[in-house]
Amino acid sequence: VAVVLKTPANLPIVKGRMTLFFFNQRYDYSEFGKMVEKRDLPRAWRGHWRFSIVDAYGAMIPPRAEEYQLGSLVGQQLAGVTLAGLQEVPDWFTEGVARVVASRLGSDDPRIMKWDDEFSRVKASMGKPDDFITGKLGPEDGFIAAYSFAKFLMADSARFNSLISQLRQGTEFTAAFSTAFGGSPAQAAEFWAKKLR
Repeated sequence: VAVVLKTPANLPIVKGRMTLFFFNQRYDYSEFGKMVEKRDLPRAWRGHWRFSIVDAYGAMIPPRAEEYQLGSLVGQQLAGVTLAGLQEVPDWFTEGVARVVASRLGSDDPRIMKWDDEFSRVKASMGKPDDFITGKLGPEDGFIAAYSFAKFLMADSARFNSLISQLRQGTEFTAAFSTAFGGSPAQAAEFWAKKLR
């Protein structure tokens, strides 16, 4: 996670503390979402992260057999919290990049293969390339689109590293994105969509 996000060696990956909650059953994980976060967690999720100024945690269900890889799931949680701690970064960006980090830690993870397989369906359901940015997709579909978009952004490592560096220096997300990529996230999404054709 530190290597992908270019975390300086003298800085911790996560600011402050991060708690990891592990649940033996899907039911317990779902109840955590309902009782603690006051929301229903998407059925496809095996874990998620949350970050606020005072609290950071990852909640997950450890895999059984070869269901998926725990290392990539934990890496995803750490990456999400790390990015959220830099600035007020939008969820689509933090989760999209976190999923790319997970894919680099476990490319043969069945969860990641499913995201790749589901993307064609998600893309077909999008009215505009930035639907995942504007919240017009459900949580899981939005994050699958964000994952594909983040892969596109991260393919240009110099621009992506510039964006992360600016966020670490305190630059507001939209301004940092515009400086690094030469336009807004919506404009970059238009370019990404053209590349997908």
